[in-house]
Amino acid sequence: MPPEGVFDTKFCENREPGGEDGKTLTLIPAAASGDTDTEEDSNNDECQDCEVSVATLPMPQRFLHIFTYAAADKKYLHHATREQRRHITVLEMEQENSYIQNLLMSIRDIARLEKQDNADMLRLTDAIKTVFSVTKNHQPREFENFISAWLDTEHIDRGLLVKEWVKGNRVSHITRTASGANAGGGNLTDRGEGFVHDQASLERDVAMGVLARSMDLNIYNLHQAHSKRVDEIVADNKPPFSVFRDKFIAMPGGRDYSRAIVVASVKEAPIGIEAIPTHVTEYLNKVLTETDHTNPDPLIVDIACGRTSQPMPVKGSANDYEEKPQPADEPATPEAVEQDTTEHHPDPQPLENEPPVSQTDAGYQKIRAELHEARKNIPPKNPVDVGKQLAAARGEYVEGISDPNDPKWVHNNYSASNQGEKEEVVPEEKQPAAEPEAVTRNADGTFDVSALFPPPSNQTEKTEARTERDGETPKESNQKETAGDTGQEITTDGGSGTGGEEAGEAADPVENGNFTVPDDIQPGIYYDIPNEAYHAGPGVSKSQLDDIADTPAIYLWRKNAPVDTEKTKTLDTGTAFHCRILEPEEFSKRFIIAPEFNRRTSAGKEEEKTFLEECARTGRTVLTAEEGRKIELMYQSVMALPLGQWLVESAGYAESSVYWEDPETGILCRCRPDKIIPEFHWIMDVKTTADIQRFRTAYYDYRYHVQDAFYSDGYRAQFGEIPTFVFLVASTTAECGRYPVEIFMMGEDAKLAGQREYRRNLQILAECLNNDEWPAIKTLSLPRWAKENANA
Repeated sequence: MPPEGVFDTKFCENREPGGEDGKTLTLIPAAASGDTDTEEDSNNDECQDCEVSVATLPMPQRFLHIFTYAAADKKYLHHATREQRRHITVLEMEQENSYIQNLLMSIRDIARLEKQDNADMLRLTDAIKTVFSVTKNHQPREFENFISAWLDTEHIDRGLLVKEWVKGNRVSHITRTASGANAGGGNLTDRGEGFVHDQASLERDVAMGVLARSMDLNIYNLHQAHSKRVDEIVADNKPPFSVFRDKFIAMPGGRDYSRAIVVASVKEAPIGIEAIPTHVTEYLNKVLTETDHTNPDPLIVDIACGRTSQPMPVKGSANDYEEKPQPADEPATPEAVEQDTTEHHPDPQPLENEPPVSQTDAGYQKIRAELHEARKNIPPKNPVDVGKQLAAARGEYVEGISDPNDPKWVHNNYSASNQGEKEEVVPEEKQPAAEPEAVTRNADGTFDVSALFPPPSNQTEKTEARTERDGETPKESNQKETAGDTGQEITTDGGSGTGGEEAGEAADPVENGNFTVPDDIQPGIYYDIPNEAYHAGPGVSKSQLDDIADTPAIYLWRKNAPVDTEKTKTLDTGTAFHCRILEPEEFSKRFIIAPEFNRRTSAGKEEEKTFLEECARTGRTVLTAEEGRKIELMYQSVMALPLGQWLVESAGYAESSVYWEDPETGILCRCRPDKIIPEFHWIMDVKTTADIQRFRTAYYDYRYHVQDAFYSDGYRAQFGEIPTFVFLVASTTAECGRYPVEIFMMGEDAKLAGQREYRRNLQILAECLNNDEWPAIKTLSLPRWAKENANA
């Protein structure tokens, strides 16, 4: 046979069949000449540098060759010279090199390594050099664990695996979030060495945080009863657990954090923040500042175990997540209301020195924390179903739950004379009057069709123009502000203006003769009382308390004074916007956008006349194209604000009527919230304003703090919970092309002031009713500027 590595071109010529069997090729004696020997010697000299295929080398030598030479020069990835092979052989036998010997010991136990091609082998050796320094000693088990993990990991995740091992995290695989990010979980934490931190253990940590809100825990050695309760929270899978669990699972590196920081962050989260998941993300980004996951900050451990009342440290400062008081001339951040629910360091500054959206104090937060614990018992059903069940439990009639044949439901009949109309909510359409000339176009471009509707039968009770959400018109202001459920703008410079529900009634007329609220209506919440029937019925509303605060005689005057329906404005932006936000399904039934008519031609005028007559017959209010565009832009502005969208889209009740009896005076009280969300115990009130910045101080003139307290106490009387009351305020004036939207919530000082004010108003009303004395005379005092001139 020719020497190894030599290609003999005359192999067949120099050999012939022979041997014992006559078939084996043997060298021809004549071919073995001196010339051949010389040629062979020459060939042997040339093969001193001959290269062989790396794939033909034994596994240990193949690995060492790629580890030693291929990384420096890629041309040796597939070929090895004789000198390289000699060096690899020496290196393989060198017992004093513990790094190489331990590495070889580990690869000999991994049979699947032989199936890797040279390119993958090169990547593996590069990863080994990155993770294991050649200047240090490493045990064979470390090499074997890393190589096995590297082979088990998908190609796209091997880079992350190397990074984790470089950081000291001896992970066996890479866990990814739904977005494809590294979920972590392979590092050493306070859970102990060898602890497998997976999704199940993360869920238990979050559940411990929820449980820690109501009791102190030893998070590293749970009591058996506490452990059982944690398992129940995980099994129930309700907010806030489900929201925080999902956020940690979706968070890149969410499994890297210590148990202490997870429990503490969930425990100290603001009450109710889980209602807006994006706010949970923002909160976690600020409090998850841990750097040493093995030895968490002792303060964090104390917070998690309930050994301290200090707040969670956050990025920047301890109060970064809390809302800062803002100057009145600067707009509030969109998240101001949600941040107002934090429990850390309430600002004790007086009401007159702080903006309307202020940090509530610790006492108020303590109450809300207790209420939040009660909310966790609410079953995760449709809020509408929850409300119906609550109403039925209070003894109210609920369709589908209560027995309609029970005689006790007779008092819920709002029909004055017709038993067949007992359960009817919406009256039949009224036939329009036959005078087309009664349809007129106002100077502001709107169409007045009120003359086509017959006047309500109870004219005196209809005069309650201001609703529970209406405000008192300031005497010395030249601004526009909201008044009414519908967010009606009123002119406060002495011009004419109408309350919101007055405009709403004109836009959606209802005959009080067909629907009446009985004088002996039972306390409860009613979802089907028409707007005018509500105002004509019994009970004291917030707007009537405003009259008492002005002058008690105004209370009687407003109930008896006639209303000039011809002068009642039939539409404004607030009315339509209110309907668009709270009753979108009714918007197209109540309003219609008028097309463009060519009024310079007879045909155009006739088309306009026909259009208006048709609108009058259907009872719809006409909007100009510009008005419709503006209302839609305002609506979209609300939906662009995350909390605004949640308030609008959350299941709940719009325009429900709540009745309760004041425990001190025995007076029947009532309110009509724009929207209640029973599942989370929220009340939303919609306002429109021409100057959203002025709303921060003008709310006091309109007694919106009284509305907050009055509605909240009415809600608590029915549901047993203190609600979260927010004002959704939309500007009717564009700023830089956009219609600003902000959400406000009263501070504790404002709430207490409002409660004291309405209690005082009820006491005055009770005295007037008992004594039948109604003071009517107002005393005029010199204004401040006049006093200064008089004293000069």
